[in-house]
Amino acid sequence: MGEKKHNKKMIIALVITILLMVIIIGIIMMLKKNNKEEIVIKDEKVEFDLKNNINNAEIEGDIKKNIAENVFQEKTVGDLKIKTKKLELDNSTGMTTYTASVTNNGNDLVEPITMNIKFVNEDNNEIASISLSVETLKKGETKNATTLSTFDIANAYDYIVEIY
Repeated sequence: MGEKKHNKKMIIALVITILLMVIIIGIIMMLKKNNKEEIVIKDEKVEFDLKNNINNAEIEGDIKKNIAENVFQEKTVGDLKIKTKKLELDNSTGMTTYTASVTNNGNDLVEPITMNIKFVNEDNNEIASISLSVETLKKGETKNATTLSTFDIANAYDYIVEIY
């Protein structure tokens, strides 16, 4: 009889252990499912109304290209000359691409730097700022630098360059 009580206790302990494991696995699976749903929500594409704010831009398909003269004028900061090559919003990706050529007009080597490019409207109010990283530049050397942004800055009127 003592052995039957012991076996009964072992069976009850085993059943409780199995139930706890099933509950824990269920909770873990539910949490993983919720995390996957959150990732999908965060991965939604941003779309812009391309026809909004087109004073300084033209639209070609899903691309909004900046055409403002001021945006494409050279800027000089210290020994560096910066000239915009491309500023456009690709609505299929929701990303704005900014590409500029950067020239070292000084006599010294310029170590890698980060610039703050502030885009402004016609009233000189800031639309958005982006960071542009530039590789090492030898004397007289020119390199292109590109950065991406989720801001619609393709309608900028002008830009201001600051070096960190």
